[in-house]
Amino acid sequence: MAVIVWRIIRVASQTRKNHRVPPGSTGWPLIGETISFYRAMRSPINPRRFIQDHEHRYGTIFRSNLFGISQIIVSVDPEFNRYVLQNEGRLFEANYPKSLRNLIGKYGLLSVHGELQRKLHATASNLLKHEGLSSGFMDDIQNALLAGIERWQDKRVIHLQEECNK
Repeated sequence: MAVIVWRIIRVASQTRKNHRVPPGSTGWPLIGETISFYRAMRSPINPRRFIQDHEHRYGTIFRSNLFGISQIIVSVDPEFNRYVLQNEGRLFEANYPKSLRNLIGKYGLLSVHGELQRKLHATASNLLKHEGLSSGFMDDIQNALLAGIERWQDKRVIHLQEECNK
């Protein structure tokens, strides 16, 4: 069962009147329900307990507060998840935590939206489309990654963001 999560974005007061936020709980201020979520995820018996409990209590689409990202909507409804993914960039916009956006960079595929995202995606797809170019490109990536890992062996602290940018 796939789970999709997206952030609630403030909507202008005119349009907000017609839209309802799904039921759910926001938990404690700042930390929300993050502790309950982590506790369930660490359980060797049932790591999906948090999602199952909320689904049973609120339905297949519910509101929560995880990882300090204000309010989010969680969906375990496969049909609705498909609808969201098919309309991403038109009706829905993906939004990731600031730390991940900083790691990926300003023009990473996960950070951009709309026309720029389509252009970057098409460029990446075309780059990997040709088999000869693809294998050479993948060899270069693998060599760069192995060289990076060799440099990391002697370090006690690795600054992941800097290394990923390299």
